[in-house]
This record gives sequence, structure tokens and C-alpha cells, in this order.
Amino acid sequence: MGGAGFSEILNDKTISGNSEYHELLNRYKERLVAKLNSTFSKAIKHNTLHFIPTSGPSVTARTRRLHPAQLKVAKQEFEYMLEKGICRPSQVTGDPGYQKGIGAELGVSEATVSRTVNAVVDSIIAHANEWIKFPTTNSEITEAKQLWHRKYKFPTAISVIDCTHIGILKPKLYEDEYINRKGKPTLNVQATCYAKEMFTSVGISWPGSVHDSRIWKTSQVYLPLRNKSNAVLNGYRGYGMEPCLMTPLKTLLLVLR
Repeated sequence: MGGAGFSEILNDKTISGNSEYHELLNRYKERLVAKLNSTFSKAIKHNTLHFIPTSGPSVTARTRRLHPAQLKVAKQEFEYMLEKGICRPSQVTGDPGYQKGIGAELGVSEATVSRTVNAVVDSIIAHANEWIKFPTTNSEITEAKQLWHRKYKFPTAISVIDCTHIGILKPKLYEDEYINRKGKPTLNVQATCYAKEMFTSVGISWPGSVHDSRIWKTSQVYLPLRNKSNAVLNGYRGYGMEPCLMTPLKTLLLVLR
């Protein structure tokens, strides 16, 4: 639910750049601001609120490869938009280019952005054990199962599990162990997520060469969960089927296709 508002502070960060579009916006910025100020009154004369009710899981579709001809056209279009400054690639917080760009937009130094990012990350880490908790007690597991069944109509499940590779600089010690199957140095990070689409556990202690199933068998989640009855995680086919871990049946997938 949201409402309209008026701000006295003018923000030009959306027109920072050197493309022809940015030059046009900057050239006629005063006229644009005057037009906006005259169009939108400072006082909101109504109490109308707009909202869109939603229910159930997010709408998704299976990813599909583009035809080579369509892929070529899509790449050309993205290259054009990047060249003209219409869009820019997303960047990670640790990238100096990202920090420099954010600093330019906010009018602060790159060092200030770096210190702020570090402070926020340190604060998140300090509270991680409060926010990221896996259900272990009978009451917590029952609540997780009820929530999953109510939202996805899947009985006994409490979370999903998967691993993802996080790129790192190649370590000087035991560097070969960090090379994953694609030849890149990574950490293989395991995570579980429950029906509210929030993390319930994260494990970051394994190098990229280690298989997902080995990480699962030695994780802090596996040992307590295998002693619980009638509670499972949902995983992909790379994991083995177990009483506490359910994976898709290959034969069933072939039939459904």
C-alpha cells in the first residue's frame, strides 16, 4: 500500500552521466524542475490509497534458451543501451567500481562508501545468529511444516536446500581445492530457506571443489534433522534421497516432460 508525496529536495542522481540523453536532461533541468513543481501541488488534497492484493507463491516460469538469431539481437540491444547510458550492469558491493559510482551519485568519497558498506556488513554478521535460525525443536518444526503445507500444499517439508558458488581470489594455500568444476576459484556455500523465503541456515566453510552432497552430510543441519521423523528438506537431484531429504524422481520428471 502506498501514497503520493512531495519533496523539497531535488535529486539529480538519475541524470548523472555523459551520454547524449544525460546532456539533454542537464541542459533543460531547470525547465523540467519548474514544470514538475507546477504540475504537482505540495498539498495532497485526497486520502486515496492504492494497493494490489497478492497471495500464494511468486509467479515464475522455467528459463529457456533463446534461438541464436534472437540471442544476437538481444545482445546488440543491450550493448546499445549500455553504450548510450540507458542501463548499466549490476555490480557487487565489494567492487571498487560500484563504490566509486555510488560515491559519485551521493556526493561522498569512495572511502566513505567503503567504510559504510563494511559497517553494514559487520552489523548484519553480528546479528546473523538472531535472524538465521534453523527449526530444531518439535514446535518449530511443526510450525515450519504447517506454513510450508499452507503455502505450497507439500506435506512434511520444512525448507529447501541448495548450494551456490561464490567467486573469490585464488588463495595462496591449497589453491587447487578451491577450483570448482568450471575452473574458477570459489567457495561452495550451502543454504536452506523456509516458506517465508528467508534463510534458515548458511554454511560457508567449504572450498569450490567439494560436492554439494558432502557439504550436506557434514553440515550442522544434517545431524539434528536425520533424528527427526516426518520432516524433510527439498533438494535437487545432486543430493541422494534420504528420510530427511527429498529429491525429484528422474523417471517421474521424464514422464512429466
